[in-house]
Amino acid sequence: MPVDENVVRRRVLDVVNAIGEFRRLASREPAEMTVDEVYSMRYNLIVLAEALAALSTHVLVEGFGYRPRTYVEAVEQPARRLDVTCVDKLKALIRLRGPLLHAHWAIDDERVHRSIRGNFECVEELLEKVRRHD
Repeated sequence: MPVDENVVRRRVLDVVNAIGEFRRLASREPAEMTVDEVYSMRYNLIVLAEALAALSTHVLVEGFGYRPRTYVEAVEQPARRLDVTCVDKLKALIRLRGPLLHAHWAIDDERVHRSIRGNFECVEELLEKVRRHD
């Protein structure tokens, strides 16, 4: 079965929307953020990771006949196969998802903030290469 353009489009939109929210939130220092903004930051990081993993899994399964076992592998494998230059940054971003879901009381929001304050060129590179691969 070929890669479904609708699946790609929907997941890309999820990623783009999360990045837009990060850019809005990153303009504030963590100490200035409201509780709602902190939770929005956390939630959007989960959305970003889930959307990237879903998009990447779809591309891997339908485009390469490979089924990943983990979220990190789901993003790492297509990134490597599509020659994305910053695979380690993608893996680090995906690894933030687990603590956000399972250890929310131990989250270092300043670390999360530093992650979202950085640019998203690596994510955007992956999205562009997935779009061209279709």
